[in-house]
Amino acid sequence: MRGYNSQIFETNTFILITSPENDKVLYMSKLSRKIEHGGQKNLRLLGKVTKHHAIQVKTEKGGQYLIERTSDKDPKDPKSTVISNYSNKNGEWKLKEFYYPKDVTLGQVKNDAFDKKAYNLLTANCQQATRESIKKNSAYSAKNDPNPKVHTTQASTSKPKRKK
Repeated sequence: MRGYNSQIFETNTFILITSPENDKVLYMSKLSRKIEHGGQKNLRLLGKVTKHHAIQVKTEKGGQYLIERTSDKDPKDPKSTVISNYSNKNGEWKLKEFYYPKDVTLGQVKNDAFDKKAYNLLTANCQQATRESIKKNSAYSAKNDPNPKVHTTQASTSKPKRKK
């Protein structure tokens, strides 16, 4: 990719992106998928009770990115919140909720997802990072949309029948 510093992460799963962090966010979505366990017992057990969460972001320049809190080979690595190109080719990511952001950049959304804080399964995991970043950066969601879609129904012109 020309103009981007990128590297391969987690055996070809993600391509890390470092350049577009100043791009303005158009919308954000909370996503979830099954936890990839790679045969690890503790992650296999965890995957039976919970899901992995991340934030999908579309920028004004048209880029689609995934911001994700990961536990890689060194979970104490302060870079365990990553931005990667978003692709859902195999349909593993499921939309949980759609959000309209405040005036924020891709980098701000990433930084609010516990960037530079060591990963911790109990206190700084993917679900907490996703929830915290969306809470700080969303103006409103579909649940509290200030301009909800108005659904109209046709009124009946016939008189109702009276009960005898």
